[in-house]
Amino acid sequence: MAKEEARKKTGEAMLLKDEWKRAPKERGIFETEVAALRSTVVELEANRDRDIRRGSCAARREIANGFQEVLSSLEKRWVEKKKEVSAEIQLH
Repeated sequence: MAKEEARKKTGEAMLLKDEWKRAPKERGIFETEVAALRSTVVELEANRDRDIRRGSCAARREIANGFQEVLSSLEKRWVEKKKEVSAEIQLH
């Protein structure tokens, strides 16, 4: 019985020793994976920021074009009104 317990404890000790040796290797692997994931996150954030800037620029351009259309329309109306007033003045 004592030999069996000693053998059992020796087996457990060997397993713990193997696990103790394996832990630093696994840690290195995990650290490498974490570093790779961090670089992926940085790249994705950079792409996201670039896409936001592009979208923002496109939206500003679209708004500016809309304002330009409104201003052009107002200018045409103003020129037409000016012509009408000028024609009325010449008639009187």
